[in-house]
Amino acid sequence: MQQAVAGGPGEVHHDVRLRAAPGRRPPARHARPWKLAAAPGGQRPPRAPRPAAPQIVIAGAHGGAGASTLAALLRLHLAAPGGHGPRVGEMPPAPDADPARIAAAGWLPVPPPGTRVIIAARGTAEGARRAVIAVTALERHGIYPVAVAVVADGAGPEPRQAAQRFALIEGRAGPLIRVPFAAALRAGASPAAARLPRRLAGAVHDLAALAAAGPRREA
Repeated sequence: MQQAVAGGPGEVHHDVRLRAAPGRRPPARHARPWKLAAAPGGQRPPRAPRPAAPQIVIAGAHGGAGASTLAALLRLHLAAPGGHGPRVGEMPPAPDADPARIAAAGWLPVPPPGTRVIIAARGTAEGARRAVIAVTALERHGIYPVAVAVVADGAGPEPRQAAQRFALIEGRAGPLIRVPFAAALRAGASPAAARLPRRLAGAVHDLAALAAAGPRREA
């Protein structure tokens, strides 16, 4: 007589009942037809390590570009339970020098492969000039930023000369993301506690999305 016995998912095992020979007991019938082998020491096999989240680096084109504040805003936006969100760091600004000389002398630290770089610069003529230098110096290392964050220096529009210089690097360093002026941040309020304009939150969201997508081209 055969009886179907449920086993693992998608499996059917047949329990064959043997007739006992005279004077002998029938073989013991197991509740489960198979059992998983335990790992040495009775411990569960280790889980595969979780892949590291991509690191995002804010590179200030010059001192006072707002890189630290922008990094703090991105950390708040990308925070995930258990600390599994992307890591956000900062790079020192590129020196005010010829980009070829900066690259040859190694004055600009090169982030590890796969790092998403965002250039931060003030929306002034000088800030735009320094952004051009930073983008060109990174290009000589085969690094292409995912975006340029143009941090507003005030409530008004940026000067025409600044807009013209920023336009020179827009196609080489990803989109230009205008980060609007926030009086609370200028006054020294913590990004976590300050009441920020909706447009500022939208700019941070756009930068996070561009960092997640990665650069258009890599060396």
